[in-house]
Amino acid sequence: MPQPERQPRPVVDMLLIGANGEQLSEYIEHEVKLWEYVKGGSANMDVRMIIPQELLRSFPTGCILVMRRSPVRAGLDYCLEFLTPGTAKWTAARAAAAEPPPGRKRSYGWL
Repeated sequence: MPQPERQPRPVVDMLLIGANGEQLSEYIEHEVKLWEYVKGGSANMDVRMIIPQELLRSFPTGCILVMRRSPVRAGLDYCLEFLTPGTAKWTAARAAAAEPPPGRKRSYGWL
């Protein structure tokens, strides 16, 4: 069953933050494909998005995504920060992501 893609596509900044807190790469004002898995027997309010391959390949092992609606700069729907292990932001995000989904090693949570 096809899942609904959000229209219009959300406009996001995608930032990879390094171990020293520096910004390693960015995709500014990127239109992201975003789906919500809400139809059918396997509906579970899962959100899926497509991340540019170049950015995805640069992620270190253990990277954490923090997705914010606020505060963001004017014209954006979200800011996506991909945090490298070892940063203060990564430590805070990891502490908040304390709930593993059933049968999975990944964790999730809200900051």
